[in-house]
Amino acid sequence: MSDEAQVVDMRAWGQYVRDGRGHFDRVVRSFNTFGRNARELVMLLHSVETDPVKSLTLMTDSDGPLEGAEAFRTEFWAQVDQRLHNMVSAAIALVDHTRPLVKFYEQYESDFTREFAARSQAVAQSPRAVFLRRLRNYLVHCGVAPTMQTMRLGEVAAEDWDHLRIQLSAAGLLRWDGWNGPSREFIESHDGGPALREVTQAYFDDMRKLYEWLFQQYAVLHVPGVPPKHLQGAAEAS
Repeated sequence: MSDEAQVVDMRAWGQYVRDGRGHFDRVVRSFNTFGRNARELVMLLHSVETDPVKSLTLMTDSDGPLEGAEAFRTEFWAQVDQRLHNMVSAAIALVDHTRPLVKFYEQYESDFTREFAARSQAVAQSPRAVFLRRLRNYLVHCGVAPTMQTMRLGEVAAEDWDHLRIQLSAAGLLRWDGWNGPSREFIESHDGGPALREVTQAYFDDMRKLYEWLFQQYAVLHVPGVPPKHLQGAAEAS
């Protein structure tokens, strides 16, 4: 093959790299927003569920062992509502922001887009993901999620306390008729209702693994000094 036949359109190559970087940058920022919201919700719940004084204050309607108990309870539940709404909204937005990236590469990198689609579907079809998508619709129609607290009794050192669980009330959720079969089954599979910290953490872990893999692919799709395959083919055909 002659040297002339191997010439690559540098302008097209540069534009391809810029467009690809733009798509990845947007998705990275969107994922970081989702991750921040998920971690903030988990940390908020953890801060109360693993603190015996805060746990007991949340379980009672009296002043309890914590000074300013009523103000504490009001602020805590307001933050739960805010951070839960932010987390599920950011998760939906992240999925929407990822679609243009996949569409951009599908005509050039079909192996990559097929692999991502398979990995993404595995996460999206998990029972907790199906539930959280429907929960977003629930919050739009109903405003706030119904919650409840359960506490295990037993002697334990303060530093080992992890006896409180903040749950989404199954009875309250199921009053809404917008659940599909899988999301209803997920709710009913948890005694009293899904534990919010565990569900959020598990879903975040699933999404983190998926998007860590996605972000690693940039270096595979854009190897420095190596033109993309579709431009290599164009050069050979010229």
